[in-house]
Amino acid sequence: RAVVDEALAAVRAEVPSVSSEGAARVLAVAHSAGFETAFAMSRRSGFGPKLRRVALMDGLYDVPEFFGRWARDDASRSLVSLYIGGRPEQNAARLGTYVRRALPASSVAINPAEVDLAAAVASHRVVIARVRGTHTQALLNYLDDVIGP
Repeated sequence: RAVVDEALAAVRAEVPSVSSEGAARVLAVAHSAGFETAFAMSRRSGFGPKLRRVALMDGLYDVPEFFGRWARDDASRSLVSLYIGGRPEQNAARLGTYVRRALPASSVAINPAEVDLAAAVASHRVVIARVRGTHTQALLNYLDDVIGP
């Protein structure tokens, strides 16, 4: 919770009414090694049921089964894992194997067409997709798609 409160303090002048206490839902977007913060938030952030989506932007460097279980354990949660290649791709494959067994096929989208990425995120509990560009572009080019409704 402290990380979120610190981020909100940085934008308080522009958005004075925003607070972590008043948030109806929380979305954690993690790029690269930021998966560790998303992992911590999903385990013990104090947000509990408010944490509705975790989006890993070329950042699934470890614990794919944990994130799969996190999504599985509450039907109101969603998980997005985008990757360029390398270790995030290897772990995305492990995550895909896990969620295919743990969730109904209709709730999982693996490698949807890029033009339909936002629609896939809006309509599936888990989305795993290879994206184009550099490591940094995995965040910048697809952030709007993963924030969604």
